[in-house]
Amino acid sequence: MKSPFDKISAGGNRIFQIIATHRCNLRCTNCTQGQGYVQYDMSVDVFRDCCRGLSDWPGIVGLFGRLPLLHPQIRELLAIIREEIKDPVHRGLWINDIPDKSLVPELQATFTLASTFNLNAHGIPEAFGRMNECFPGRVISDSGHQRAWHSPVRVAIQDFVGTDQLPDEATMWAMSASVTLSVLSCAARLSAHSCSSRCFSSRSFSSRSRIAAAFSNS
Repeated sequence: MKSPFDKISAGGNRIFQIIATHRCNLRCTNCTQGQGYVQYDMSVDVFRDCCRGLSDWPGIVGLFGRLPLLHPQIRELLAIIREEIKDPVHRGLWINDIPDKSLVPELQATFTLASTFNLNAHGIPEAFGRMNECFPGRVISDSGHQRAWHSPVRVAIQDFVGTDQLPDEATMWAMSASVTLSVLSCAARLSAHSCSSRCFSSRSFSSRSRIAAAFSNS
């Protein structure tokens, strides 16, 4: 698995997402975050550690989850992003709605039109309107009337085990340049994985270690 800085130097995916919560206002069967998770909210202290560890990341640090705005301490998380990720160009936001309109001023103070957005209304016109009012022109244009197509790859393992169809090491190395990196907390420790490739790399690390080291030599 390529390390984060190897990915960028090779022209790969520049996004590093912080999974702040698994709370959501939807229950999509094809959610990229899967189904059946126990309730999960990253603590404020761990979130700060994540942002601080990524403060010099040359790509995008994304606020992610299912719907991160439902985190019970979302205002504190937004303040931490502003404090630790100094340049809005390096901040990103992944949401499907803005359920609490009182968050709009803080969202606009945290993410500018120069930031990176994945605002996907998942076929709900009202959600499209709320997000477009906050960030005009940055919502995925057809997401107000069309369900999201993005979903995890689902295969039966018996279709691959014992065959020559599993990717070889060289292929996996090349594939890892295009996937998104993510970080979440598990049992009071940070854990890092690459989106769409969780079965190939998952490594825990101290909150005081460089987040990038979690992927090195995976």
